[in-house]
Amino acid sequence: MAATKFAFAVAPGGAAMLADLEAEKLVLTRFLGLLKTEQRALKEGFVDALEQLSQEKSKLVGELNKLEAARDQAAARATADGSAIESWIAREGGVPATQCWLELIDSAREARRINQINGVLIDTLMRNNRRALNMLQTAAQRASLYGPDGHNQNYTGGRWLGAA
Repeated sequence: MAATKFAFAVAPGGAAMLADLEAEKLVLTRFLGLLKTEQRALKEGFVDALEQLSQEKSKLVGELNKLEAARDQAAARATADGSAIESWIAREGGVPATQCWLELIDSAREARRINQINGVLIDTLMRNNRRALNMLQTAAQRASLYGPDGHNQNYTGGRWLGAA
């Protein structure tokens, strides 16, 4: 018995749509990778890497926004009745575009989840830094210094030693 090949029908505009969805999915995959890298940096205390990651994330968010806007415009032009993007994708792109769309939605949900976790990690890191800074400031205010007579003298503010 010969093997049967299945071919999925793609409407004339569907190939371009599928290519656009694949491009959007690729950028979103890169964005997910950055979010995971950011999460590792936060967990392992590599805060110096966060500025560079933030810049890269902003760039990818800009790309994603452009791709999303282009997709929405194409869907609006193709669906005069205002039907949902999912029905447009199913109608124009067939099974491959629908599958790609579902993967894109799953990736977006994963990105949202990881981004929320990273937000919690950043908040925790900031709170810990504030506590440590407060403790250091309190300790500095209570620090004992030696006066000109050699006796302990509590520092209560004013100028630091050596300040003009």
